[in-house]
Amino acid sequence: MKRILILCFFLSLFFYDYSQKQQVKIDSIKTVYVNVIPANTKEEDIYKLLYENQKKASEDLRNTQQWAIGIVAVFIALILGSQIYFNWKINKQELTNINSELESKIKVLELHISSKREEDNTKLETTFEKLGIRLKTNIDEKTSSFKEIMESKLESVSKSSKNDLKILEYKISESKADIYMLKGWTGNAFSSYIDAAIIRLDLGYAIEYDLDDFIKVLPKVKEIFRRDYERLEKLITDIREKHKDKFESQLKEIEENYKNKPVYDYESKFLETYVPGTPAKRIFIKNAPVD
Repeated sequence: MKRILILCFFLSLFFYDYSQKQQVKIDSIKTVYVNVIPANTKEEDIYKLLYENQKKASEDLRNTQQWAIGIVAVFIALILGSQIYFNWKINKQELTNINSELESKIKVLELHISSKREEDNTKLETTFEKLGIRLKTNIDEKTSSFKEIMESKLESVSKSSKNDLKILEYKISESKADIYMLKGWTGNAFSSYIDAAIIRLDLGYAIEYDLDDFIKVLPKVKEIFRRDYERLEKLITDIREKHKDKFESQLKEIEENYKNKPVYDYESKFLETYVPGTPAKRIFIKNAPVD
């Protein structure tokens, strides 16, 4: 660049010197023209010749200056063009280098992002797997706990329902016994009292009132059906096992009222061929009455 500027400087000096020489040449031409004018030439012709010579010299000088300016302008344009060209070429190379560097950095960044993404995905998969295991364990625990709670509630509901059903059966048996007593069917009333007492003992309710019912009905019962006799014996045994000697006086009074009563059953053939409305044929199996 410095060399080009120096060259431009010397070219300017050259054209300046050249223009000065042309001016000197014009002045010398003027002198020559003046010296060669004949002596008998009119003054008007002399001025005319001088004017034409001056005009021609001025045109030559103007042409020379224009050429000098044009050449300098061309050189300046060449210098500027070369400068722009070299700058553009250098900038293009720099842009290429920058582009290559950016592409290299982008590739490195993409590799880093891809590696980071794979690492994050692995961590996420591990985390999700742990969460899945934990969630499954939590669900299993809650399901097991819920199942236990439901089973407990169902068991409680079932037990409550069974108790309600037994209470209903007890009330029905007791009501039937009272109705049979009103009708004078003491045998049926006695059997229904046994049903009520068995249910009441199973529920864990107070049994003394049922024992009073036995004490009230037994003196009116003349004969006891074998099944009722066996059930009463078992009921007394169960009461003694559960309540020890608490109701012993009532139990002894009941035993005194039923132990010596006749016990009967029905013939097996009669039971097999029983037709409703036919008279039942009974057989005394214990304490048979004396005719």
